[in-house]
Amino acid sequence: MATTDPTLGPALARALAHPAGAPDEAAIDDRILDAALELVSAYGAGRTSIDDIAARAGVGRATVFRRFKAKDAVIERLLARETQRFLAQLREAIAATTDPATSVVEAFFFVVRYFTTHPLLDRLARMESQALVDALRAGEPSAFEIGTDFVAQRLRSGQRRGKIPQSDADLLADALVRLTLSYLLIPSRRIDLQDDDEIRAFARTALAPLVTRRS
Repeated sequence: MATTDPTLGPALARALAHPAGAPDEAAIDDRILDAALELVSAYGAGRTSIDDIAARAGVGRATVFRRFKAKDAVIERLLARETQRFLAQLREAIAATTDPATSVVEAFFFVVRYFTTHPLLDRLARMESQALVDALRAGEPSAFEIGTDFVAQRLRSGQRRGKIPQSDADLLADALVRLTLSYLLIPSRRIDLQDDDEIRAFARTALAPLVTRRS
């Protein structure tokens, strides 16, 4: 994703602006993060150590410490990387939608399906929800800020084109992201998140009006 894309807000732009380093160094980082993704998805963050990550990545323990300083930093960077990948796929999923209500519905559907099929996010949401919340809030910018900024930029784009009523885009984005996370972290008995039709119907009834309703 290029940082010149006008749909990228400042939080995501800052996250993507960090220097990647030499190709060999970037490859080592990816090996470490891939190893962390596999281990934390299988055993959880609490039962995964730096030694485990180093062994799975095929690098020395000192290499992991030199590049990331601590396990929490590995998890934080992993969440940032997965957030970037998630947003890239989300943009593709809603790229063809021009109707704001449909965009909200398809975005919510994509997020639910992504979380429930991603090995790390699914495990954290089901078994270590507080760890997931802490990870989403960590970092500068945090994964939560990146996601909220992305939504706010989409809202502003719609407002500029006259597709969405004028409102505080940052506040609305914050509400939409928090609502979505709450349904993922605290599943509702009123919505079957395994049923595609129910997911879309809920988003159309409860979320889309937040964006399209005129005061």
